[in-house]
Amino acid sequence: MLICGLITGAAQAAERITGNEIIAQIIAQAKEQGQDVIPRLAGHKLFYPCKTKLSIAPKFEDWQTINVSCAQPYKWAIAVRADVMTPIIEPKKAKSKTSINEVARPQHSYVVYSAPLKRGTVIEAKDLTVQTGFSSKVYGGYRQVADVIGRRLTKSVSAGVPSLARHLEINYAILKDAIIDVTLTRSGIEIISKAVALSDGQIGEVITVANLETGVKLKALIKNSSEGKIISKQLH
Repeated sequence: MLICGLITGAAQAAERITGNEIIAQIIAQAKEQGQDVIPRLAGHKLFYPCKTKLSIAPKFEDWQTINVSCAQPYKWAIAVRADVMTPIIEPKKAKSKTSINEVARPQHSYVVYSAPLKRGTVIEAKDLTVQTGFSSKVYGGYRQVADVIGRRLTKSVSAGVPSLARHLEINYAILKDAIIDVTLTRSGIEIISKAVALSDGQIGEVITVANLETGVKLKALIKNSSEGKIISKQLH
């Protein structure tokens, strides 16, 4: 009872950040650097509070994956996938003659659909192939077949089209009704128990879980596909 009281008090002391707030800050930061992006983040999700300005930057050399982090009062970070609104540039045809002074451009490889597929299809290995010869980057495109297999399409696609993040449903780390390990750490003591997820969630999101033994609802921060960290008792 004492531990739950301490956790509830901490939760009430600071205001959580919503997914919509993070989305707005990502879009603004990207625009400052000349990029238009659509973050793939649920707007209703809740995240740790942050007393400082969020740190927002692309994880790699483009904005397909974005790191969002905070230093105070809790140190946390999440990775957000985003669709970059840049036209896909088709591969250029090779010239019959190449100047001795012309420098060869790098060629990129991307996963493309090997056949037309309908919306709602769960993608299998036979539906995909890796195509080389792209002279420019395809923003939002996948390079490995393993990243696409098992995902469900949100729209119908044509054969030969690169597989893009916006074609696929969000890949949740934890699905509703999954049984996960949850931990509570106070004064150097760690308590581990089992709980059932009451909603889908991505890594870094805070979702509601129910303790398997007591049925008590708690807020948990998703750490990976099988673990969560208790943040507070569910408020009524």
